[in-house]
Parts: sequence; structure tokens; C-alpha cells
Amino acid sequence: MRWRLLIEEMGVAVYIEPLGKDDTRGASIFSNDFPAIIIDQKEKLPGVRSFTLIHELGHLLLRHSGISNFDPRNVVERFCNRFAAAFLLPVEAVEAAFPKNLLGTKGEPEMSILSAASNKLCVTIPQLALRLEELKLAKPGYFNQIVRVLAPPKPKKRGGGWARIQVCLSIAIWSSVA
Repeated sequence: MRWRLLIEEMGVAVYIEPLGKDDTRGASIFSNDFPAIIIDQKEKLPGVRSFTLIHELGHLLLRHSGISNFDPRNVVERFCNRFAAAFLLPVEAVEAAFPKNLLGTKGEPEMSILSAASNKLCVTIPQLALRLEELKLAKPGYFNQIVRVLAPPKPKKRGGGWARIQVCLSIAIWSSVA
């Protein structure tokens, strides 16, 4: 809330609204007269909301609109992600959130330590993993490794799905009428 108020004092309107069903967490609209940031209201985690807010501010500072969906192939999205991570997670704060001498000496932190540090910093585990990788306090690919560990398993597709159920129901109804 504090970041939101400071950004609004800069003349940027900030809205919390539904943004649809895909992975879009935020959007920014650049206009000299009325710049705005929209954060998805489905996102309840304060760390994610803060990250999205600062990410969208990055778009506005670049003087263009954007839709955030964490696409690593998009150069502007990557820049805005790094901007938000650096803004919210300065190196001193990151280092202070971990036990002494853990970072850079014994490899990457275990999930329990990473989780505790992300709670101290009020960010998500993936956000912190991304920042550790950017600061070279974790090896390249650490962020992707953490995201894979945290991702829920995808259900196996079984033949047919909804379309198959519709066809079966249509045949059953047609057979009973005929």
C-alpha cells in the first residue's frame, strides 16, 4: 500500500481490477496526461502485487505501455522484471536476509532457507531466486530450477476431455429420442 501511495503521489493512477484468465498480473498505460497502472485483483500476495506495481512503473519510466506476463523472451519485460527486483531487493537487503556466509560459498540456498529469506523480504520465492541469480549469488538457471520445483504438476491428459463428453452425451440423447 505504501508503494502504491508513493506512486500515486507521482501522478500515476493505480487500479486493482480483474485482468482475465491468463497469466497477466498487471498492465500499464503510458500517457503524458494520465499514466496508469492496473494490478490484477486476483493476486492476493502482497509481494507479488508490489513486484507487479514496480514492474509496471518500469514500463512507465521507459515511457511506454505494457502488459506483464513474465515472458523471458521479451527484452522490455526482462528489463522491467530486473528493475523491479533491483528496486525491491537491493543487494544489502538480500545478503542480510540469509544466514552469514551462506551466499556465494556453499552453492544455492535450500528451499527452506530461501523461503525464510523471501518471508523476511516480503517477496515471493521465485522473485528472490531471480534476484540471487542476477546478483551472481546463484548459478545461471537457478531461477528456472526453483520455478520448476514450485510449479504444480500438470495433470495428464486423457483422451477426449470435454469434447468427448459432449459427443457421448449428444449420441446418448439422440439415441433416446430416435
